[in-house]
Amino acid sequence: MTVDHGEPDAQSSLVDEVTEFTDDHRQRARELAGTGGVVDRRRLFTLLREERVSVYPMFALISLSVGGTLTGSAIGLASPDISRTFGLDPVYFAALGMVSQVTALLVPPLVARFVQNKPRRALVLLSMTAVSTLIPGLQAIAPTIALLTLLSVVDGATSAASATVNTPLMIDLFPPQVRVRVTAYLAIASMVANLFSTGIVVFLAGPLGLTWRGMLLAVFPVTVVAFLFAVRVRDPGYGHYDAEQVRKAMRAELDDADVTAPAPLQRPPMSTADALRRLWSIPAIRYACIGTAVGTLPTPIFYFLTFFMANQFSLDLAGRGLIALASSVVGIVSFLLLAPIGDRIFQRSPQRLYYLVTLLGLVSTAFGAAQFFTTSITVFVVISMITVAMSGLSGPALTVAGMTVVPAQLRSHSGVLFGLFSLGGTALGTALLGGLTSQLGVATAVVIVYGVQLVGLCYNLLVAKVIRSDLDAVVDEVVEEEFVAHAAATGRPLPMIAVRQLNYSYGNTQILFNVDFSVEAGEIVALLGVNGAGKSTLLRAISGLGVPDSGSIRLDGMDITYTGAERRTRMGITQVPGGRAVFSDLTVLEHLRCYTFGLPKGEKVARRRIDDALAAFPRLADCVDQRAATLSGGEKQMLGLAKAMVLRPRLLLIDELSLGLAPKVVESLLDSVREINQRGTAVVLVEQSVNVALSVAPKAYFMERGRVAFEGRGEDLRDNTELLRAVFLSGSAAVNR
Repeated sequence: MTVDHGEPDAQSSLVDEVTEFTDDHRQRARELAGTGGVVDRRRLFTLLREERVSVYPMFALISLSVGGTLTGSAIGLASPDISRTFGLDPVYFAALGMVSQVTALLVPPLVARFVQNKPRRALVLLSMTAVSTLIPGLQAIAPTIALLTLLSVVDGATSAASATVNTPLMIDLFPPQVRVRVTAYLAIASMVANLFSTGIVVFLAGPLGLTWRGMLLAVFPVTVVAFLFAVRVRDPGYGHYDAEQVRKAMRAELDDADVTAPAPLQRPPMSTADALRRLWSIPAIRYACIGTAVGTLPTPIFYFLTFFMANQFSLDLAGRGLIALASSVVGIVSFLLLAPIGDRIFQRSPQRLYYLVTLLGLVSTAFGAAQFFTTSITVFVVISMITVAMSGLSGPALTVAGMTVVPAQLRSHSGVLFGLFSLGGTALGTALLGGLTSQLGVATAVVIVYGVQLVGLCYNLLVAKVIRSDLDAVVDEVVEEEFVAHAAATGRPLPMIAVRQLNYSYGNTQILFNVDFSVEAGEIVALLGVNGAGKSTLLRAISGLGVPDSGSIRLDGMDITYTGAERRTRMGITQVPGGRAVFSDLTVLEHLRCYTFGLPKGEKVARRRIDDALAAFPRLADCVDQRAATLSGGEKQMLGLAKAMVLRPRLLLIDELSLGLAPKVVESLLDSVREINQRGTAVVLVEQSVNVALSVAPKAYFMERGRVAFEGRGEDLRDNTELLRAVFLSGSAAVNR
């Protein structure tokens, strides 16, 4: 749709310039973020050396992983000996495992919240590792089961906290071109540590004859050395090798010798709700989370597979151990070979990566189910190795993709979200397998669960469909931020509210399409259009009552797109909803008092605000104890405006002020709107009546079918009878009267 701009103003032209600048520099930003189609084929260590990136953080993170794995193996294998020492039965360890699961659910969100506004991930990782390093030594000398239990719970909590920040920190410590490989090498280190830690523990307990206490004391110095090696790791900041590189490039592009380098725009502190709202607004994250939950349903099949090997092939512990060892070796080789390929595919085309992972997943699922129908041990081993080999690409590559498609500041939250869905899928898979096995047998139950997993693989195809636009949204946000910061630094006036390229949907029905909208401090803007044009939806987005699909909303240059409604109210944005501005059972005074609860300065200020509101609407002062249900339509609208006056907003959004009211009442309300505006409040007035709106608003937007059809001076819109006739049909006659 072509937008009639009428006479342009500085604010709307600034919004247009942001869009143009973002479009022009998107490809450059993609390349800097590692998703622009440019493939870097250098070997890992060659690239790190030439780009002057230290390899120390990778080995430091590997060191911490090895130390934690060794401690976990020692505790796991020593469980029977610990139970004999304290007279425990297996129920205790089952209960302890349940506590660990609860800890894994509760701790990560708290840690993610702690690091969401400041880059403190290395601090969390090192402090938690310092505590967990002491655990083996303290457990070795624990005199009571109560202390041993407490130490185990603390160890679980510190491990969960470390895991929350580990991968996001690693992502920001290395350039995009090598992230899949670094992630794979960390996974390989964990696999190798698992292999050798079991042997080390067996050696300590066997030939050396150490008790479980002696074994833990022997492990203790190893964990200390691992921690001391990693103690110099530092947090580079959010998006050090992607978002920050885009920022530097955009600043260089906008550089003006006469202008001081722009300071970053102040951002409102992000709450956990804001972070989750932002993450869930990303289609790729939504699809990937659902796919993860469904995809992890077969996780418990591993335990059924162990019993199947024992029953079908009469394999003893040694035989099953050899197959497990072979699987680990194949997994390590697979990660080594496929990780470089994953890096290149992700750089060239993230969509292709998801298509390939889906294809490999289909093959892996088919082979996984086929294992339970084999009668030959040779065929079984070959199928098992193929299934393991398939994970060499999907694991590291999808981890990096899931971290790249979200703003750098929210990577810890992204990991938490995926972890929760993964735990949920595993728990559901356990229950599903248990129920189906008792009814249908193991083989049939496994086939059913693998069949359900195919649905999860289909979600990868949905991710492939949207990941390009979602990755672009991440870099566009950074580019826009830098342009707006530069505009502020050069002294250009910023709109109080700037909405850019906003898309909004209810479910699968899109309502707003690339809407641009701006309001200057202290002005009145009319937002016009017929029912269903998207006016009220735009107000919902500005006031924070809904989350847009894409686009941005800025207050004085600050990005508030995903800031919650209650915080936007404190920032000065208030809405008077159309036809729903009052609660029927509350009195007039109760309504006004409700709106004083958020005021910071006590009862005196509240009383003064209420008195001022009643003075502005004398008719309400005569019925302060009257229930809202008994008020007339005009009085209800007055009460809605009075409540807004109590808050003294900077921006007042009024939806359908004149709906169903007599002309004299409407004129009285318009006088009140003018008075509110004269006190310094900017007003957005949503109306269907062109004459009513333009009698108070010098600037107007006209919406049609979710798009802005006109923006400019009110008189230009009044004269545009062609547009009005097309939308209102015969309504143009009323406008001309």
